[in-house]
Amino acid sequence: MKKQSKSFLMMLLGLALAITACKKDDPTPVSQDPQQLRLTKLSNNFQSTELKYNPNGSMQTVTMKDQGGTPILTYVFNYTGDKISTVQSGAFKYKYTYTGTLVTNVEMYNALQDRVRMWEYRYTGNRLMLITEHSKGQPGEQKPYSRTAYTYNAAGNITRVVVHDYINNTWVYTGENILSAYDDKPNTSWPLEIYPYVPLPETNKNNPGKVELTDELANVVQTTLHTYTYDAKGRPLTRKTTIKTPGMPDDIIDTQYAY
Repeated sequence: MKKQSKSFLMMLLGLALAITACKKDDPTPVSQDPQQLRLTKLSNNFQSTELKYNPNGSMQTVTMKDQGGTPILTYVFNYTGDKISTVQSGAFKYKYTYTGTLVTNVEMYNALQDRVRMWEYRYTGNRLMLITEHSKGQPGEQKPYSRTAYTYNAAGNITRVVVHDYINNTWVYTGENILSAYDDKPNTSWPLEIYPYVPLPETNKNNPGKVELTDELANVVQTTLHTYTYDAKGRPLTRKTTIKTPGMPDDIIDTQYAY
């Protein structure tokens, strides 16, 4: 089974998911000034991720650094008007296509201008419902690779992430993530929960405390638990992540947030 529900933050920080903890499902989302929710740094004892913004609040750069503070990887965002046109990361470039205000296609190219990946996005209203990933091919060529579908609760939080892989010309179910135990605090890391980065206005209002990873037989193969502390504005300040895998010792990761 392929890795599931891959996220931008997961890639940058090596964590299970960019999600939080607590003890209440279907809460009422917290409404706050977006500037107050602007995350500038996430760090743990392995590495850190720093985010910089343009004056209008759009993403400018995302930089991953090692434990000693040396940059490892930087994403540089370029815009046409108020829309992301490309994101440059080393030799790789991501090109964005829109329908209205929503990103509907992202293509990833290497230094030789070969397309190495493509992602298609489908929505209901402004809510992301489906991502279809395509493997290497020429522009316009369709080579399905995987498909990720999202289910939401009434509060606008993701409850299921269902993954299918394209095998022998058919879609094969390979497992899912089941998210629960949402808190009623704002999720400040939501812009990083989808890879490649896509500005999503309606993705995960709050923070789940439990994620169960299942395989193609619906067996739970990993459980991730998060507990948080919050600042005076209700924003996540620290997170303790416990990753439980049957037959293995628990992995524990402590993360700090800065705004």
